[in-house]
Amino acid sequence: MNKPELFATKSSFWIVFGAIFLFFSIRILSSYLEYQEFLSKPFYFTNATVLTQTKKFKNGRHYALLKLKTQDNLLFYTTTLDTNIVQNTQVRAKILIDDKITFWRYLGTFFAKTNLRVLQTTKQNGLYEFLSREISQAHTNSQIANFYQAIFLAAPLESETRASVARLGVSHLVALSGFHLGILWSVVYGLLMLLYRPLQANYFPYRNGLFDVGIVAIGALAWYVWFVGFPPSLVRAFAMVLCSWIVLLMGMRIVSFSFLALVVVLLLALMPTLVVSLSFWFSVAGVFYIFLLLHW
Repeated sequence: MNKPELFATKSSFWIVFGAIFLFFSIRILSSYLEYQEFLSKPFYFTNATVLTQTKKFKNGRHYALLKLKTQDNLLFYTTTLDTNIVQNTQVRAKILIDDKITFWRYLGTFFAKTNLRVLQTTKQNGLYEFLSREISQAHTNSQIANFYQAIFLAAPLESETRASVARLGVSHLVALSGFHLGILWSVVYGLLMLLYRPLQANYFPYRNGLFDVGIVAIGALAWYVWFVGFPPSLVRAFAMVLCSWIVLLMGMRIVSFSFLALVVVLLLALMPTLVVSLSFWFSVAGVFYIFLLLHW
């Protein structure tokens, strides 16, 4: 017997879609008002964390290109002559506002001139530091070590490693995404189900294995997403897995365009900055064409 669709009628789909889209519109309007306030002064003070640092050399001078995330969750690039400002450094940033920072770039990632003052270096949690150090010590080649740190711990790639990965054409395999989360789900859910089935058959045959094992697997995935620092691509993938699991529990059909549309608008409503994320739209397009192939 075929599973029922998530929405029984087209009208119910459009009602839910419209309600979520209205919420998304309110979030975008709120972001635009914050952007107007951001532009209202010639400069903007905030605390920020250095996500990546790339050393550069131009016109006889050494400098560093930094990617920072502010306490307000703004992402931006800047340059500094202080090459000692490294990843995970906390800084006090004075962002110089100019008309090149459009609303579109404000939602995504923009470049800004800044004055930076170092506050402190943020320490990662102990387990993260331990695993990163163990991976580094297990490999004599620093690029290989950095590669494994990236695919397991979402560590940023160094410029040399990034260039090597780009030449090989496997950049999409390095950035943690739905592919990696799908493997993790399969391993955790599959192993737990092997242990759960005999216990269920003997002690609690009335229990739903998808719920019991699934909620543990979802918890493990949520912990992993938190552990590696909530990379955007992994957060999107986790939201997709969570929605898929809930729809499966409801006994509804997952491989449907209405389900994909619902997940997309939900993600946009919860994280409006995704509207300017090319990687998000490529992910949506990829799932759309997979559904299209399965449909036909």
